[in-house]
Formats: sequence, structure tokens, C-alpha cells
Amino acid sequence: MLSSEAEAALLAHCWPGNVRELLSEMRKLGVRAAGRPVTVEDLSPALQERSARRSGSLRSVLLRCETELVHDALERHDWILARAAAELGITRQALWMKVRRLGLVVAGP
Repeated sequence: MLSSEAEAALLAHCWPGNVRELLSEMRKLGVRAAGRPVTVEDLSPALQERSARRSGSLRSVLLRCETELVHDALERHDWILARAAAELGITRQALWMKVRRLGLVVAGP
């Protein structure tokens, strides 16, 4: 069972690791909570921090989530736009426009 705050934090997370990341988090919660309702304090530190940042308007939350996803994909692929774009399911040109719009700084060699 999840507290409403823990549920909101889980729903607000972008889950860049998709189902595997969610499954891992749920397994850890099962161990941490040990039969009692899951609270925000039971969530992993990264989720607790992100849930604190998820306040504000829908537009601001989506913008922060998009920025985080784009930045993380770029970091994973050493800022190679074509590879990051493929992971995100968008074209290289679309990614470049997002990078400019979001104000991300492309890391140099």
C-alpha cells in the first residue's frame, strides 16, 4: 500500500529507465516498508529529491522533466546528438532544437 504522497512522487517521476527502473524501485520499497504503508521517506533519495522539485504548474513540471530526460540522454551518449536522438525517438534536428530551446550547453571534446 502506498501513501498518497508516495504515490504522487512515483507518478511524477519521468522513469528514464522505464519499466526496469520502476520494478527495481518497487522491489526496494517492498523491503524498506516491510508490510507497512510506503511513505515518501521510503523512496530512494533520488526520487525524494525529484518529488520535491515536482511542484509548480504542469508546464513547469513538464519543462523540468523534458530538460532532465534530454540532458541525461546526451550525457549517456557523450553528447553525440544522433545517438541521443535515436534513444529519445526523435530526429537529430529535433533534438538540436530542443537543446537550444532548453538552454542546454553542448559539452565540448
